Amino acid sequence: RWVKNQRQYYKLYNEGKKSSINEEKIKLLEDIDFEWVIRVASRPGVEWSVHLEELKEYKKIHGDCRVSQSEGCLGRWVKNQRQYYKLYNEGKKSSINEEKIKLLEDI
Repeated sequence: RWVKNQRQYYKLYNEGKKSSINEEKIKLLEDIDFEWVIRVASRPGVEWSVHLEELKEYKKIHGDCRVSQSEGCLGRWVKNQRQYYKLYNEGKKSSINEEKIKLLEDI
């Protein structure tokens, strides 16, 4: 519960809202490699929209969507979306469609 609360406070802090977390607490947590975003495993059954929400949260924290493959599941998912987009643009079979592309571009 405490970890979940810290993540919520951090989200509020980044949105400029009242929060019980401050720069000092953020630094202390980051010094121990605290993960602000829960990583969802890329596996069959995990909905595409779950990964999309994780990417939105990543952007709120980092200011961009340039997720490194070293970021684990989210990094691999982003890499795959880029590959699917490339295939789509080449007119090849791809699991991405116009709706998903628009959702990604809207981030």
